[in-house]
Amino acid sequence: MKVKILGSILTASALFFASPALRTDFAFARDPNKQNIFRLSTSEDIRNTQNELRNGKGPVVILVSGFGGCRNGIFDSGLENCIARSLFQKFRENGIAVYDAEWSSVDATQNFGSDKKFREQMRTIILPSIPDNRPIILIGHSFGGDSVLKAAQDANVIGKRIALLAVLDGVAGGNIRTREAVPANVDYFYNRWTTEGTQVVRLLMNVPVDAKASGKIDLCSARDCRNQHQQSVRRDENGNVRTNLGGLNKESLYHGVGIFGNAAIHDDAYIQASLFELTNSIKLAVDPPSRSDVAGLFRSVNNWVSQTSSPQFVGGFPNFQQAAGNMRGIVSINAKGAVWRDILGRELGDISSDAKKIAAVDEWARANGYAGGLPNFNHARNNNGENVHGAILFKSGLVERRVIDRAADLKNKYEDLEALFRSVDNYAGSQGFAAGYPSMRWTGRGDKIEVVLIKNTGIEKQDVAFSNLVNPPQTPYITITPENNGYFQWMFRNVNTWVDVNHKNYFVGGFPNFQARDYLRGTLSIGRNAGGFKDIPIQELGDISSPHKLIAAVDLWARQRGFAGGLPTFYQARYNGVEVRGAILINPNSAERRLVSQNELNNFEDLEGLFRAADEYANKNGFRAGYPSLRKVGNQGTIEVVLMRKDAVAWNDVSLNDLKSHTSNVVYRIPQLGDPGYIATSTGGTDGVIGIRREISPVLSPDINGKSPIQLTLGLQRKVTHYGQESWQRIPENTQIYIGETIRYVVTASNFSNHPVENLVVFQEIPKNSLYFLNSATLPRFVEGAKLYFSIDGGKTYSEQPMIQVKLENGEIFTQPAPADRYTNIKWDFGSRLPAGTSSSVTYQVLMRDVQKTEAPHN
Repeated sequence: MKVKILGSILTASALFFASPALRTDFAFARDPNKQNIFRLSTSEDIRNTQNELRNGKGPVVILVSGFGGCRNGIFDSGLENCIARSLFQKFRENGIAVYDAEWSSVDATQNFGSDKKFREQMRTIILPSIPDNRPIILIGHSFGGDSVLKAAQDANVIGKRIALLAVLDGVAGGNIRTREAVPANVDYFYNRWTTEGTQVVRLLMNVPVDAKASGKIDLCSARDCRNQHQQSVRRDENGNVRTNLGGLNKESLYHGVGIFGNAAIHDDAYIQASLFELTNSIKLAVDPPSRSDVAGLFRSVNNWVSQTSSPQFVGGFPNFQQAAGNMRGIVSINAKGAVWRDILGRELGDISSDAKKIAAVDEWARANGYAGGLPNFNHARNNNGENVHGAILFKSGLVERRVIDRAADLKNKYEDLEALFRSVDNYAGSQGFAAGYPSMRWTGRGDKIEVVLIKNTGIEKQDVAFSNLVNPPQTPYITITPENNGYFQWMFRNVNTWVDVNHKNYFVGGFPNFQARDYLRGTLSIGRNAGGFKDIPIQELGDISSPHKLIAAVDLWARQRGFAGGLPTFYQARYNGVEVRGAILINPNSAERRLVSQNELNNFEDLEGLFRAADEYANKNGFRAGYPSLRKVGNQGTIEVVLMRKDAVAWNDVSLNDLKSHTSNVVYRIPQLGDPGYIATSTGGTDGVIGIRREISPVLSPDINGKSPIQLTLGLQRKVTHYGQESWQRIPENTQIYIGETIRYVVTASNFSNHPVENLVVFQEIPKNSLYFLNSATLPRFVEGAKLYFSIDGGKTYSEQPMIQVKLENGEIFTQPAPADRYTNIKWDFGSRLPAGTSSSVTYQVLMRDVQKTEAPHN
């Protein structure tokens, strides 16, 4: 390790600063107008510092001073060698987190010897505490320049990127120019040096001693190493050379210790202005501010497109262009080149601002095989209670990605998110594209940005009155009367039940075409490769007060999420207090949408007649089936229909008796509940492991009378209310159980022998069409040493608290308790023994779920 020294001329001042009494006041200074030095003296200080770095937002700037640092009080204010004070102030005024450090210690507790302590503190405390979504900016002067180069090398070892690394006249051990290499984890390297040494002592000993040599770092592996230049004269913030003597003499720029004005390189106005511009560019790249309700306008545009545009458009986004009359520019996106999808929030990472959400969705799209993506800023919770976010995902061929220059191509017009969108849209037009948007991926110092350019075949641009965007049409459906509500809904429910009971391995659901001949009714079954089933919360559907409104709402919901269409099953349920409606969603490649003249649909008098007309139109035009979306789209006299391809649907004529024979609200029938045939079986031996089986076989060792010592019975209970009091009531055999109902299973173990049974263990598989209620399983009463275990892998392994591993966006893996929907099996250990002639019961509760996935209980 090389020791850095400044020479004998500064020995006295170095000894002066070594005084602990004098250093203590400065070491922990937190005056935002002067200094902001890290606190690392105690374990509590370290924890507070780490939390501050982890919880903050935007770039983290660390200014690393050379010898003397922020504590040099020889001349005046004590801040002569404290690096870049006007830059420090400007960072603070613009909300950029900035900290002071010294070349030999991050917390300014020493300023002599070597930078070993500085590097250790940076490597073990500071850098690991800064999350990946906060750009790291290191700026060092003199010895501090050499130290930040080494800190960047250490950051490379621990996998941290440095957005900007700036060195101002860097000096290494022996007082010579630093030659430390710039590692590959640095995005942008900025380097300035002067040929003039230290102003005060240069006649006795120049610092650096090789000041006349070039300060360029040749071993530079940063993404951008071009900004390395000598600057030996002072400049104002606009880059103009400062002069004196009436303009005859250029003012020199020195290494440090400037007593004649701010003549030290780290105080130069132009250098500080340049560093601020670079840092602010990085800040804007990470999180440009929104001056208006960006998210709200995105939502309004998407709602407007989905409710008023023709079927070929999947959604849209604002380009933030404005025209006279408060008109706003919108971009409608063709469904042939894009899809709509809900993305789990945990898969997106940091979406704490509008800009970060745009960046996260676009990054997710690219990682999942799409050419790009934009959020629609709609969000909800799925059936598992997880946050999901709507997104438009572009297919390859519709868009082109480019990295462009912010100055030359965007004219530096990106002071906020709205202006950035306008600038990218203008650039797209100048390059022959229809529209474009920023991906929010900036490179290097923030001088370049990646943009997504959309081709002319993929979109349609319109100017729409802002009032129409904020208040879209309130009745986006066709009114058909009369509706024949009872029979219409009965047919939908019973066709779906018939499909589920008879063909659920091949079809996801179905709907009636309302064709009839004698006692036969036409049914259409949708293949599993052509669609899927979904329970939709009613708050996401809007007005569903009549059958035709429910059909229109489900179809709109499906379109907004990238499906070709959707139909309700007319089932309803309640999950965890949330009312839902069942729906079948049709995959994009399984159907197409058309606007059809009413004249082509023949005459229809009611809703059933319109369904028949749409079905007949589909058959005439080479499709297997069709249905009306019931959405008001296009011109007067046209109706939108969804036409399903032949390989997506099967037609069956089903008798009314077959449709009637299936009760539409039954999840399953309970076979012989409480039957003593549910007994314990074992691999043999008095201490065998017991499992619930649907069979009768020898259990453990027979007693002297040849009977099994243990008998297990399985019973079911539901909650009932009498006079305001809730209680559990046994469910008789062959009783209907409903979706959304809470059921309690009761397992009773009875020892009918004349001796205790030891080490009794009972297993129960949680029914696959149910959701286990966490903490609902009970232990056997009056049994010592009883324990409870759970499995999340189908009974292969058990533990008292199942855990799962979750991978974060930054690659970090952490362990957390498994959610309820992962639980598959329960195991009860009845302790050391179950006494002779006794019975003991255990219970657990489940929520009955999706009718499309129902099965008989697994015992």
